[in-house]
Amino acid sequence: MVDNQLEFHLPAPPVSGDTPLIPARMVNEFVYCPRLAYLMWTQSGWAETGDTVEGNRVHARVDKPSAPLPTPQALETGEALASDKIVSRSLTLSLTALGIIAKLDIAEADDGLVTPVDYKRGKRPHIAQGVYEPERIQICLQGLLLEEHGYRVEEGAIYYAESQERVRIALDDDLRASGAPMR
Repeated sequence: MVDNQLEFHLPAPPVSGDTPLIPARMVNEFVYCPRLAYLMWTQSGWAETGDTVEGNRVHARVDKPSAPLPTPQALETGEALASDKIVSRSLTLSLTALGIIAKLDIAEADDGLVTPVDYKRGKRPHIAQGVYEPERIQICLQGLLLEEHGYRVEEGAIYYAESQERVRIALDDDLRASGAPMR
């Protein structure tokens, strides 16, 4: 990244009914590489690779929808807890006010809190923040969507299939600010 590159900040236009919602995954791509995101989003420039085929295999289980999450009120009062933890797979949430849509691999509800969990095919990176910035932003957006739908969210997680490791990500104020520039 070029440190001396000038930026021209403009407020995002209001989202209307005919404006397409941006997938949280595309925000991940934009944070990683704006040019790649542009090619994928506007030019449909996408080709399957061995990595994406492997990623599809890893997602096969979580892509099968399961029971939806109980309402936030049912989680708060404890009436929804038939077991210790409720797991909802392949949950799609959107919010026009944020202009975002996301398909959460897993949303886990436990003790009144909901945690979005995103599956990645590779190994966990050994870096200070636990995961790379694009993935942190993506899981933060998923948490913000859950919150906007009334759920309590304090953290998210990334599960790395190859190393079979789960990395917790605290949704602190700094991450929330970087994950919600359109608010």
